[in-house]
Amino acid sequence: TTEIYTLSLHDALPIYSVYYIKDLNSTNGTRVNGELLATYRLMPLSVNDRITVGNIDLIFPRLSFQ
Repeated sequence: TTEIYTLSLHDALPIYSVYYIKDLNSTNGTRVNGELLATYRLMPLSVNDRITVGNIDLIFPRLSFQ
């Protein structure tokens, strides 16, 4: 079977063209480049950051708006 994972808009949100992520008190925590996020604290994301949610790794992409 194919498993599809998504991040909600609550997980990564733009504020003045900068994207942030925060952990909403998840069971397994959220990591950015291996660093465990403090619950409810915003962390800015950069291109190619590795986001780990549970045992799933995601790479934050380069975004372009047209």
